[in-house]
Amino acid sequence: MKMEDFEVFFKEIGSYLWMICLGVMGGTVNYVSRIRRDSKLKFSIIELLGEWFASGFVALMTAYACLYLEFNFPLTAVMCGISGHLAGRIVYMLDTHGQRLLETAIKKLTK
Repeated sequence: MKMEDFEVFFKEIGSYLWMICLGVMGGTVNYVSRIRRDSKLKFSIIELLGEWFASGFVALMTAYACLYLEFNFPLTAVMCGISGHLAGRIVYMLDTHGQRLLETAIKKLTK
């Protein structure tokens, strides 16, 4: 591999890591605001780590979607931060929608 190829590779990795970090920051804001809103909730490192994992994953998927749609870098960064903030809701919506699609497909196949 040429040195230029390594430079391009590490620039891309750095960009993806930055998008994941933006998503994690959005997830942290979501978690902290949820705890402040509900006095019954207490801080839990396990829940925070789960929020970070989900937020980072959703932000990475958002970055891939933005790359496919040829969005510019600043818009992609904004989308990753917002999707990280909404990660739990996005995963829930995709899960319920996916279940409905699967159930519909299974019903059509078993008829």
